[in-house]
Amino acid sequence: MFIFIRHGEKAKDNINLSDIGFVRRNNLKGFFDYINKKHLTQNVDDCVIKLPKRIITSKQENNEVSDKPYQTVRVLANQLNINVESYKADNIVKSLKSKDLDIDTLICLDHEQLVSEVERLIYKIYNIKLELHWGRHPRNKYHDNLDYTSVWVLDTENNELIVYSQFDVVYNQRYEYYNIDYLKIKEDPFFRIKLEKSSSMLGSLVNSVITTIWW
Repeated sequence: MFIFIRHGEKAKDNINLSDIGFVRRNNLKGFFDYINKKHLTQNVDDCVIKLPKRIITSKQENNEVSDKPYQTVRVLANQLNINVESYKADNIVKSLKSKDLDIDTLICLDHEQLVSEVERLIYKIYNIKLELHWGRHPRNKYHDNLDYTSVWVLDTENNELIVYSQFDVVYNQRYEYYNIDYLKIKEDPFFRIKLEKSSSMLGSLVNSVITTIWW
């Protein structure tokens, strides 16, 4: 299972997370616990979105380049006792070996970079070329630039690309603090694409079947 999330909300400098972004990153573990709450006392394999065993993000090469993806996953990595692996964004899928496809992996990037890596990974595994756009419905024609809550999951066991939603971060003006609103988190996905592996040679696009379901 590959889990793709956008970095948290950004500050005005476009390099760091905003206050809301830091609140989001501090509660990511709570998102996994909440969406899997019915399954936590049962078999972990039945979880809706499995806790990652590997976390990958993009490098910050200098102080003028965004550090938002790393800032977003650092707390979760510490809670899970996982080292954060950093690569240049367009080298992540290239670096994956066949043995890596069985490791539950969280990838956090800027939304446009993230979509490109999802497209590359689908092509690498299924020989299918898709044009996707960030948001709750990946087959839309434009990125949803304001969407910080979508969670894309490439389920390599069931051969599906699925979209869930994180929580909302809501500012309570009366008491001057942030609330976590879990109402948008549902076990049933908002969107699902069924993928079938091509029977042809690697890189071929023929004999590919895609079934798309909106909820």
